[in-house]
Amino acid sequence: MSTIAPDSIPHNLLRYQFAPLQSDINGKVYVSEYLLYHDLLNPQRVLRHGGERTHKPSSAHLSDRFLHRDTAPDYLLLPFVLGLVLVGLVLMRFGRWLSELLQGMLYGVMSRTLADTSSMPIMRLTVYLEITLSLFVALLTTHTMTRFGMLPQSHTVELLCFATLLCIYMVYRLYIALLQGGIGLVVYDKQVIAEARFSGMLPVRLSMVLLLPLAFLAYYGHHTLSNIAYFTEILLFMLVLLFRWVRIALLFLRHGVPFLYFVLYLCALDIAPMLVIIKLLLSHGQGIT
Repeated sequence: MSTIAPDSIPHNLLRYQFAPLQSDINGKVYVSEYLLYHDLLNPQRVLRHGGERTHKPSSAHLSDRFLHRDTAPDYLLLPFVLGLVLVGLVLMRFGRWLSELLQGMLYGVMSRTLADTSSMPIMRLTVYLEITLSLFVALLTTHTMTRFGMLPQSHTVELLCFATLLCIYMVYRLYIALLQGGIGLVVYDKQVIAEARFSGMLPVRLSMVLLLPLAFLAYYGHHTLSNIAYFTEILLFMLVLLFRWVRIALLFLRHGVPFLYFVLYLCALDIAPMLVIIKLLLSHGQGIT
């Protein structure tokens, strides 16, 4: 074990070929020496008793290497807190209407009734859940990009990525609203589109009561707890999206809409925009790294 000079080895070699062991209060980091380190730096070789050869770092590489810590504040804490406050507000002040939305998600008749209702508490609850959903999507995507090395370990970069993703998602939701409005102008049964707009998003919005706290645990929890929470929220979110598509398909079939129209509707609203957004995120991540 030894300390390493800042310029003695390339950054990528330090990152992938050295295992940090400990650091002291002065910021020094101690790493174990891998064989590739010895081959690269040509350290001195000495003979022990019995003819065994061992490696010994040359004196030119015994200076200290200091850790560069990100001292910027954790900007993502604010949207997490805002989302958790909204979840708490929904549970404490809108419990009765939240129960009605849950029943509407399970029973089609009640869902149609809620879609035609202009109740102020239902509208407020929907707005709060929609804001929470927007925060969740941006936070989850930012965390995923950071977790899989698409973003550097920087709070500032994470904030910029979060803001960009939030704007992209808002544009996506505006696109959906305009597309649904345009379809509603040309179809014969406008009630189908109105019910699809409300009923289709109902499972996704209601899932935020559970998924946002899981996202918080995945980001700030202990390593083991973080991994469990992260993959759990990914799995649940995928199941919720699948349930959304099944509900829309059943809605179309109940109103006698051909299945081909459902496929086109789904591709226009979800699949094609998601593929475009994924492509943009991958290009964005490669540009940063």
